[in-house]
Amino acid sequence: MRRSITRAVAAILTVIAVSLAGLPLASAEPASASTDPAVIAAADWLASKQGPSGLVTAGFDPTSDTISSIISWSAAGVHQASIDAAIAALAGDVDTAVRGGAASDQAGRVARLILATVSAGQNPRAFGGADLVARLTATRTIGGPDDGLYGSPNIFGSSFTVGLALLALHAVGSADAGAVDWLLNQQCADGSWYGYRSDLLTPCPHDPANFVFSDTNGTALAAQGLASMGTAPLHDTLAYFAAMQLGDGGWGYDDSSGSSDPDSTGLVISAIAALGSSVASPTFTFGACDPATALRSFQFGADATAPGEPGAFFYPPFVPGEPATPNVVSANDAIPALLITAPATPPVVHSTTTTTTVAPTVDPVRPPAVGSAPLTQEQRFALAVSLMRPDEALRFATFLRVLSSPQVLSATRHRSHHRVRRHTVHRRVCHRKKSGKRTCRRVTRRVVERTARR
Repeated sequence: MRRSITRAVAAILTVIAVSLAGLPLASAEPASASTDPAVIAAADWLASKQGPSGLVTAGFDPTSDTISSIISWSAAGVHQASIDAAIAALAGDVDTAVRGGAASDQAGRVARLILATVSAGQNPRAFGGADLVARLTATRTIGGPDDGLYGSPNIFGSSFTVGLALLALHAVGSADAGAVDWLLNQQCADGSWYGYRSDLLTPCPHDPANFVFSDTNGTALAAQGLASMGTAPLHDTLAYFAAMQLGDGGWGYDDSSGSSDPDSTGLVISAIAALGSSVASPTFTFGACDPATALRSFQFGADATAPGEPGAFFYPPFVPGEPATPNVVSANDAIPALLITAPATPPVVHSTTTTTTVAPTVDPVRPPAVGSAPLTQEQRFALAVSLMRPDEALRFATFLRVLSSPQVLSATRHRSHHRVRRHTVHRRVCHRKKSGKRTCRRVTRRVVERTARR
C-alpha cells in the first residue's frame, strides 16, 4: 500500500495522502503506469470518452470532467496523448474552464485546474495566457468573519472548495494560514464539516429538513486540505468517518444515505490516508466488508452489457428501477482511491446484465426548484449531491419529473383526506459574534397546515 500511495502522490499532486510523503509537490516526478487492472480499465474508459476537441464529453460538464480526467490519467501514469490533447483544449479557453458558464471565476474549478496543470507538468502561473494562482487568490475573502474563504458562501460546498484550494496552493509551493484557520473554525465537534456555517458560536445543529447537516464529501476535502498544510483537525475526523461508514464498507453523502456511492467512498478513502490512517485497519474493515471492496463494486466488468461499459464506474440510480449507467465523476473520484487500495491480486469488479432502458428526455439544466412540500430523505440526498456535482442534475431532474407526473399527483390527491393550507411565516433571528457585534437576519419559513376534510 505504501508503494501505491507514494506513486499516486507523485503524479496526482492532490487528494492522495499528500501529507504522508512530504514531497515538494510542484517538483514531483511522473508516476509509472499502474498495474492494477481496475485503475487501467477506468483510465481507458475515460480516454474512450475524449472527443476530437480534447474534452471528455460523456458527462454534464465537459471542461470540469476533462480537468479531473487529466489528474486521473497522471495518477495512473497512462494516456499521455490524452493528457496532451486535454491540456491543449483547456489552455485554448481558460475562462470557460474556470467559470463553467458563471459570470466570474469559480474557486473550486480554478483550484482543480491548477492541480491538473501541475500534474501534467505545466506552469499554472502561465497557462493559456492566464495566471491561475492569481485568479484563485482573487476569489478569496479578505478580512471579516469569512477571512480565508475561497469563493462565495455555499451551504453545500464551501468547506469542500477551501480544502481544494489549499491542495492547489500546496501544489505550487504556497500556503494560506487564513484559510487553514477558516477551516478549523468551521469544523463541528463530531469531526465533520458542514458546507458552510455562518454562526460559529452555536454548536453544529442537525436540521436535514432545512439542509443543515454535515457531509462526508466536504469533510473529506477539508481534512485533505488541512493535511496538505501540515495541520491536524481540531476534532477527530477519523471517528466521524467510522461512525458514518455503512454496512457494505463504503460511505454515502450524509447520514440519510441508505447505501454507499463511489464518489463519497473514493473521497473518504483518500482523506483517511491523508490523515495518516488506513482503510485496511480494523476501524474500517469488518468481516468481508471493507472500503476497497465497496468502491470496486461500482465498476463495470469486462462482460458488462448495455447501458454499462467495461471499466466505467456508475453512481447508484436516483430513479428506482433505472439501470446503472457509466459516470465520469464517479470514475475520477474512484481512481485516486483505487491507487491507494491497490490489491496484490487482481480485484473482482462488478458486472451487469441489465437491459437497456431509455430514460425520459430532459434538458441538461440545474434541478428544478423544489416547492414548499417537505422532501423525502431520498429527495434531499439527491438534491444535495446534484448541487455539489452538476453532472448528476440530469438524472435528478428525471427523478423529480417522475415524482411530479400526473399519475403520481392524481393518486396522491385521491388518497388525501385532509385539507392543506400553506402560508409564510417571518421571524427575526439575532446572535452576537465573537467581536461583540450583534447581527440579525430575517428568516422565512413555509408552513404547511393539514386539517381534516368535512
